[in-house]
Amino acid sequence: MLYRQFGSTGWRVSAIGIGCRSVAKQWGIITEQMAEGIIRTAYASGINVFDATETYGDSVGTNEVRLGKALRGFRNKVYIAAKLRPVLQGMAGGSRDMEELIRTSFRLSSSRLNTDYIDILLCDSGSDITMEQYAGGLKLLKKEGLIREYGISTGNVLELKRFYEISEGCCRVVQLEYSLLERTPELDILPFCREKKLAVMVKSPLAKGLLSGKFDRASVFRDSLRKGWNSDGEARQYFERNLDKVNRIKAMLEDASDMTTTALRYVLSHETEPVAAPGVTSQEQVLKNVRAGLRLLTGNEIKVLRAVLD
Repeated sequence: MLYRQFGSTGWRVSAIGIGCRSVAKQWGIITEQMAEGIIRTAYASGINVFDATETYGDSVGTNEVRLGKALRGFRNKVYIAAKLRPVLQGMAGGSRDMEELIRTSFRLSSSRLNTDYIDILLCDSGSDITMEQYAGGLKLLKKEGLIREYGISTGNVLELKRFYEISEGCCRVVQLEYSLLERTPELDILPFCREKKLAVMVKSPLAKGLLSGKFDRASVFRDSLRKGWNSDGEARQYFERNLDKVNRIKAMLEDASDMTTTALRYVLSHETEPVAAPGVTSQEQVLKNVRAGLRLLTGNEIKVLRAVLD
């Protein structure tokens, strides 16, 4: 497993992480025992970064609870990233109210995670809370030692720059979607991250499973995130367009089963040294992802892939 410096945090992190959406039954039935096996296998294989959020999966907080239980005995040897999702209902909206709201959101997540601190707390740019309010609340949590670092989850470079400015450079981590099928971050967000030495966490490095190479036009999707890919779905054109790209990549590989490995290595090979945190549904997938994290792509391999897609 490759390890790298995580931005300017000073942490040494695994190139491959685990996105915990899957352990809360997002992609199918996963029992608590299966979830624990996945997380413990990941840790035993060298993975030390786990991404959890209360809204991942089929019910509120399930993935956080399962992660917290599975990490018992080695919590202090891993890094947990969580998202701050305060609920605005019933709040007056003053600065003190917002600080308490953010504190309450932290307490709920940390309780589910069975930890008294969270390594990385990310604000969600899609929330009704302003960036100024987020920055103020996160600054207090860090001052009190409840979080170690904070940042933002966004795909918009203008939002990132604004939050970075508001935080007075204390924003240290950015979470974004980036993959062979979503290379837009290479044009704006990733260069900014490199300039400011921001740590990069990548969610959906396999484009919600498309880059696994397992799907075709007859595939049927029943989960809430991908049901729009079905033949009568609103995102069918997106699915077919990207499926064609996946098939072009598979055609150039000597072994089509290397599709996942190639896709993950593409993300890991960016000069910002991202952590890729795909979701997994089995211990076997964990081990396959770990093997993908053994090396980067060469410059020529990257050039060939881009030529196939462009």
